[in-house]
Amino acid sequence: MILGAGLDPWAWRLAELARTDVWKVDHPASQQDKRARLAEAAAVPRETDEGDRRGGGLPVLARAVRFTPVDFAVDDLGTASEAARHDPSAPTTWLWEGVVPYLTRDEVRATVAALAARTAPGSALVLKYQAPSANAAVGRLPTRVLGGSVTAGEPWRSVWRPRQTAALLAEHGLRVVADEDLLDLARTLGGPTRARASLRSGRGAVAESR
Repeated sequence: MILGAGLDPWAWRLAELARTDVWKVDHPASQQDKRARLAEAAAVPRETDEGDRRGGGLPVLARAVRFTPVDFAVDDLGTASEAARHDPSAPTTWLWEGVVPYLTRDEVRATVAALAARTAPGSALVLKYQAPSANAAVGRLPTRVLGGSVTAGEPWRSVWRPRQTAALLAEHGLRVVADEDLLDLARTLGGPTRARASLRSGRGAVAESR
C-alpha cells in the first residue's frame, strides 16, 4: 500500500512484486496525471472482472495494481481502502514517503489511526518524515517568499522528532524498529549526499505491528 504514490513506478519495474497486490494511494488529481502518463506510454489501464487495474501496453510486474484516490486532508483512508478491496486480515507493507511534512499533525494522526486499524500481524510501515531543522526551514523560506519553485506552494505543515513519531505509532500498536536520518541512510546505501542539510533533517523509520 503506497501512500502518496505520485509517479512511483515500482509495480511496473520490480519482478519481486509478482505475487503482490499494489495499491497506489494518492490525491485524485495526481492519479489522473499518472494515468494520463501511463496512457501516453501505451499502458492504458483496463479493468478486470474483479476490478483490478492493470497496465495494457507496458507489462505490470505486480500481481495487481489498484488505483485508490485519497486526499489525506479530507478523505478517510480506511473507507477508501475498503472500497479498493484491501484485506485488513492480510499482512500489508505500508510505504509512506514524501507526504507527512505536508499534512497537519491531526491529518497525520488520522492517517496513522486508519492504517493501523487495517494492519494485521506481520505488517510493516516504512515512513519518511521531517524532523525540526532550522537550516531546512531557512532553505525553504526564499521559495515560499519569491515563488518560482515547485515547493513554493507546498509549505511544511508538521515536523516530528523521533520520540514523537515512535510515541504516535506506539499508540496504534506499531513498534519502531529502525529510525535513521536520510544522510546516514544515503551513506549506508552508497547514494548521493550532496544535499547534506536536507538529508540530515529528513528521517526514515520502519515500524512493525505488534
